Amino acid sequence: MDLNVSRILEAVEQKRSEMIKAAEQCGFRSELVLFLSQELDALLNDYERIRKRRGISLVS
Repeated sequence: MDLNVSRILEAVEQKRSEMIKAAEQCGFRSELVLFLSQELDALLNDYERIRKRRGISLVS
């Protein structure tokens, strides 16, 4: 797998974990959770762009 893709997927998992912990501590509607969710969305969008451009199949 491409190094950039690996880094993005690693960042996605890290951000997802961070968001879940924040939601457990602050509630799902907190400003922090919203911010982390937007960051996660951006990472997922980056991954999708690279995946489409390079013809990478989805990771299970």
